[in-house]
Amino acid sequence: MSNSDNKMFVSDLQPISQQVGQHIIKALQQPGTAAIITSIVPGFPTDRLVSTPLTMQQMAQIRQILQPVINVSSEEEEERQIGFQLPPKAEEKE
Repeated sequence: MSNSDNKMFVSDLQPISQQVGQHIIKALQQPGTAAIITSIVPGFPTDRLVSTPLTMQQMAQIRQILQPVINVSSEEEEERQIGFQLPPKAEEKE
């Protein structure tokens, strides 16, 4: 992804619902926008909100990066244990 091709919208933090909405609307109005990435960037003296419109080509590149995470099968998810669980007793194993 070439950063020189992307237009970014940067501003001081305002109420988050108002600011994110403004950034998304501005970014959606850019030609060829397929999606938007918005992030809060820590800084001094204030944090900033940065929104960048993405093209379909950039979205495809991001999808390739995320594909291993997206393809987790439902069987694997069901087998995952969450929290504290005791191992089965010896007689339950048989």
